[in-house]
Amino acid sequence: MNRTAQKIAPDHLIAGSAGGTIGIPDGKAVANIVHQIYARPDEFKKKMDVTIKDSIEKIKEQADAGVDLVFDCTDYCLKEGPFYSLWVYRDLIFPYLRLLVDAAHKKGIYFVKHTDGYIWPIIDDLIATGIDALHSVDPSAGMRLKEVKEKYGDKLALCGNVDAATTMAYGTPEQVAEEAKQCLRDAAPGGGYFLTTSNCIYKGVPPANAIMLSEIGKKHGRYPLRRLS
Repeated sequence: MNRTAQKIAPDHLIAGSAGGTIGIPDGKAVANIVHQIYARPDEFKKKMDVTIKDSIEKIKEQADAGVDLVFDCTDYCLKEGPFYSLWVYRDLIFPYLRLLVDAAHKKGIYFVKHTDGYIWPIIDDLIATGIDALHSVDPSAGMRLKEVKEKYGDKLALCGNVDAATTMAYGTPEQVAEEAKQCLRDAAPGGGYFLTTSNCIYKGVPPANAIMLSEIGKKHGRYPLRRLS
């Protein structure tokens, strides 16, 4: 993959998947996961040991194949806040996340953590795991890119946060352009910022909106930054 990637996109970062820790379970799995955490924590930890071991091997294989970074896409929070009690993150989730981050760093690649939702209650502990970048700084949950940049911009890179659910899906190209420019104003100064959406490019997003976001990035998202009109 390394030779192919360098040939096709020599000036691009190549991303892989890190697997991940537990996130927010699907509806049918909620009761089972919560029961394990509270009633059978030792059993839960054994399952996590297996899951993380597999994820670490996956990270190593992808690093050897030539990726520059890996993404962990497990969500930790809802719009209202963390899904689990805070002690669950500190005792049962973040120690495993740190193992994944360390595995990536040992192979010389970056680790990017995605989570939707209102993450202020867990953000300090999340950043302390050593992640290199955070996506998506979810605007629909009240997360403000400028505020996160001002407080944590010296600790990690930020990725986001043109609203995927509203502006990208239902806005005009002009609205996408203005929101993208505001993201650049808020987070690009000083470096450590990737312009992207607050999630992914959903099915049904007008192609013109996706193209506009890319064009704004190419035109205005290069350093040294120019003043945005």
